[in-house]
Amino acid sequence: TIDRALAVYGQRLYDEERAGPSALSDVILAVVDRHRHLRRQLALAWDAVNHWEQLEPGRLRTPMPVLVLHAMLALALAWDWDDTALLLALGFAGALRPAEMLGLRGTDLLLPEDLHRPVSHLYIILRSPKTRHTAGRTQHARVEGTRLLDFARARRAARGQDAFLWGPEAAAPTRARLFR
Repeated sequence: TIDRALAVYGQRLYDEERAGPSALSDVILAVVDRHRHLRRQLALAWDAVNHWEQLEPGRLRTPMPVLVLHAMLALALAWDWDDTALLLALGFAGALRPAEMLGLRGTDLLLPEDLHRPVSHLYIILRSPKTRHTAGRTQHARVEGTRLLDFARARRAARGQDAFLWGPEAAAPTRARLFR
């Protein structure tokens, strides 16, 4: 059967170390794309992909090299885009998605004074994370670093507790400078 043939092909790819599990997955998806009636009949082939993925650790891509982040931070600070610099730093350190960063308010940053204890980190409350339907509705990110903590404290004080860190009222001056 086609299912068994794809599983054997996957085993051969694995034995010869010519590709990763995504190559077999791409082949299976191409077959299903051309022959829709086989969509639910390729259990052995998909089992081969899943087994292969369990045997080999996956590789995560770095979202952005640190040097690029540093350049972006330097540019944002040089242009007095402090709110943008804060979101870039928090987003990188907390592995946040862009939509999660843009919705942050001052109240979403839990600083040591909010926790009533001396710590060198802050928590970011994510009220509408991407995975809210499969994981918790509210999630948190922990961000380390004294300088980032001091910067976040200063920006929150300047903008106010309830204001967006970068949003409708915070974005207007930045947007005006960016799109002149």
